[in-house]
Amino acid sequence: MDGHASEYTIALTIEQRYAAKELQESLRSQSDAQAQLHRFLYIMAAGSSVKSFHDMWDCPWACYMAAWAAKQDGNFVTAEDYTRVLAKWKYIIRNCGMIEASRIAEDTGGLIKYVTQD
Repeated sequence: MDGHASEYTIALTIEQRYAAKELQESLRSQSDAQAQLHRFLYIMAAGSSVKSFHDMWDCPWACYMAAWAAKQDGNFVTAEDYTRVLAKWKYIIRNCGMIEASRIAEDTGGLIKYVTQD
């Protein structure tokens, strides 16, 4: 977004970049940060552009997790530490989905029409 000393960037779609910028601005102004954080996480987790192993580096999560796992000495964190972090992200993403479902229910008058057949 604003750049890092390493010049490393993670490929984001236009929508993801916009959501990240909105989150950054809301954190700076200390307004509506919770809603912007949800929006950013939901957009990041809702869809994946990865269709095969060969384009996995187009996925922001794969890039982030690889960068997160790299240590200063060139090695990677232990599998135990990595699994712990993945479990936390799984929890966050599931909750994000539940919050989005609740938000849709409030906006549309309920989710029953989405789970019943005519």
